[in-house]
Amino acid sequence: MQAVAAAIGAGRTGIRLSPMTTFGNTAPRDSHPQALYNHVVEQLAPLGLAYVHIIEGETGGAREPADASEPFDYAALRRPFPGAWMVNNGYTRADALDAIASGRSRPDRVRRSFISNPTSCAGCGRACR
Repeated sequence: MQAVAAAIGAGRTGIRLSPMTTFGNTAPRDSHPQALYNHVVEQLAPLGLAYVHIIEGETGGAREPADASEPFDYAALRRPFPGAWMVNNGYTRADALDAIASGRSRPDRVRRSFISNPTSCAGCGRACR
């Protein structure tokens, strides 16, 4: 990420992380995903990236995978990163409200259906207040 940020500018660089995803059972889940991804985010924090995008749980699947050894603390993962932080995985309005209340995200960074429609983003923010 340092090389990419240096080459094209940190403000034009973002990263998507999926701490609990096994990529359709094609890759094993890390034995200590919380420690691993906390370290990754701590290393990304000083780079000044445009954003970090987090997929909660299995991509397109359960937010709390049944075979996970322990729950993943997404709010703790977010703490060291000062910039834009997006979370998702098939969010409903209730999921968005929970993500905001728990500190996992901000009102303008939660839902897939709003990504392509900035006008809706503002509406979600009002609904989430």
